Amino acid sequence: MPKRPGRSVPLTAAIGAALEEPDADAVRLHSLADELDALEPAFTDYDRLRFGGPTSRDTCIDAVRARFPRPDGPGRR
Repeated sequence: MPKRPGRSVPLTAAIGAALEEPDADAVRLHSLADELDALEPAFTDYDRLRFGGPTSRDTCIDAVRARFPRPDGPGRR
């Protein structure tokens, strides 16, 4: 369960909206993903089965970081 579930919902919505923008801002996306990362627990394969697919960590944190390399260099926050 996220530490602050009330904050994770608007963050996932903001990340989803930012990903829809034609010129998605990688700095903003990483900022949002980092904030969500601080709230989201690690998920297991069982969680993916229970939720019926990828978790918000998969789609809003891991996928953002993979698709948009961090502009300030690898591994930096």
